[in-house]
Amino acid sequence: MLPQELEKIEKKIGCSFPNLRDAAERSKKKSDELAAAISTEFKGLGDKGVDVAGIGLLITGSIARGEITEGSDCDFLLVSHATPSHESVIQGLDAVERVLADLNLVEPGGQGVFGDFTTAAELFIRIGLERDSNPNMTRRLSILLESAPFLDASVRDVVLEKVIERYCARYHPSYRKDVDEPVAVPRFLVNDLIRYWRTIAVDFEAKRWRKPRSGWGLRYAKLLSTRKIMFAGGLASYLTTGEYLNRSGKKSVKERYDALVEYLRAESDKSPAARLASLFEYLGSSGQNSLAECLKRYDEILGLLNSQKTKDALKSEDSSEMQGIIKLASELNSLLEEIFFEDTFMRPLTRGYSLF
Repeated sequence: MLPQELEKIEKKIGCSFPNLRDAAERSKKKSDELAAAISTEFKGLGDKGVDVAGIGLLITGSIARGEITEGSDCDFLLVSHATPSHESVIQGLDAVERVLADLNLVEPGGQGVFGDFTTAAELFIRIGLERDSNPNMTRRLSILLESAPFLDASVRDVVLEKVIERYCARYHPSYRKDVDEPVAVPRFLVNDLIRYWRTIAVDFEAKRWRKPRSGWGLRYAKLLSTRKIMFAGGLASYLTTGEYLNRSGKKSVKERYDALVEYLRAESDKSPAARLASLFEYLGSSGQNSLAECLKRYDEILGLLNSQKTKDALKSEDSSEMQGIIKLASELNSLLEEIFFEDTFMRPLTRGYSLF
C-alpha cells in the first residue's frame, strides 16, 4: 500500500505515483513471504537446540522502503542484545542465506557491511570518533532511515531507542537543568546524517577510481535517486523537528525531550519518500508543487529500475538508459533545491543547520 503521505499529495495535487504504488505492493508480498520463511527457518534452528533467542533480523534497503524492483538485493543484518555463541551466529546467517536463495533474492554485496552480525551496543555506543567505522555508521543510519524487523522486533526497537537517546542526550532534563531554551533541531543527528551522505558520495568515487571497469552505472543511478531521496527524506524529518514540537504544545524540558524522542522514533518507521512527502503541510504552494514534481521524477526513475534489461544496460554509463536516468535525476535534484533552498519555511532551516 502506498504510504499515506504520498496518497495525500496525489489527492491534493491531482497527480499519481503508479510505480511507487506497484513497488509497495510487490514489497508487501515479498516481505510476507520473507517473514514466513524466516520464522520457519529459525523455529527449526530452535527445535535443533540452537539458541537463537534475542537475535533479531533487520532488513534495510529497497524491501524495507517498500520499493523493491526486479533483481533487488536484500541487505540484512543479524543483531543481538548480547553476544551469542559462535554456532548461533553461523547457523543464523546460513538460515537467512538459504531463505534468500529460495525466494530468489540477491544477497548483500561483498563489502561486509550487511549479510553479517553485530550487537545492539555496537550501533549506539560508537557514534563518532575513530571507532565509529564506515560499516558501523552505515548500519546505524540505515536502521534509522530505512529498516524493518523480520525476527524479534524488540531488537530493532531497542536499537532505535538507544540510538535516538544517544543523539538527543544533550536535550535530556538531567543535562539541561538550568536551560529553558526549547529544543529545535537535533544537530548531532543532522550532522551525522550529513556525514553519512557525504561518505556515500566520496566512497562511490573512491571505489569507481579503484575499479574503473566494473560497470558502475547502476550504483551511480541509485546514488542519484534512491540514496539522494534517503538523505533528503531524513533531512526533512530532522529539520522540521522544532516545528513539530512547537505544534505539540509541550512546554517543559522533560515534555519536549519525551516528545522529541517519540517523534524521531515514529519517523524511523516511515520510508524516506514518505518522510520527504511529509513536508507538504509545511510548504508554500510553490514548494508543494516542487515536492509533487520531485516525487514524480523519483517515481519515473523507480519504474525504469524495475527492469533487468534496463539494469543490464546501465553497466554502460554511455547507454541511452543511463542518460535518461541522469536527466530525470538532474530534474529531481533541481526540484529538491527549490524545496530546501527557496521555500520560505525550509530555507532558514536548511541554511541554519545543513551547512555551517
